[in-house]
Amino acid sequence: PLEGDGLLAEVAYLDTLEISREQLSPRARELRTRMQELERSVVLLRGRKNDYLESEYWQRLESLLIELAQATRRFHELP
Repeated sequence: PLEGDGLLAEVAYLDTLEISREQLSPRARELRTRMQELERSVVLLRGRKNDYLESEYWQRLESLLIELAQATRRFHELP
């Protein structure tokens, strides 16, 4: 599992995956921001896996990944 600097580096990397905001519609910017928030939450949850009961961890992870998939689908369906 990622810890310390590794976790920080992964979160920082996700923040650099920004598409030029001028190229996106307001709805696309909103969805992209939400996608990044969810990606960050997944990384942070993975880093804290030992803080949860196994079943709770997997439930939280599944919920985040489903929401991320839905946001990503909506983003890619935009005109």
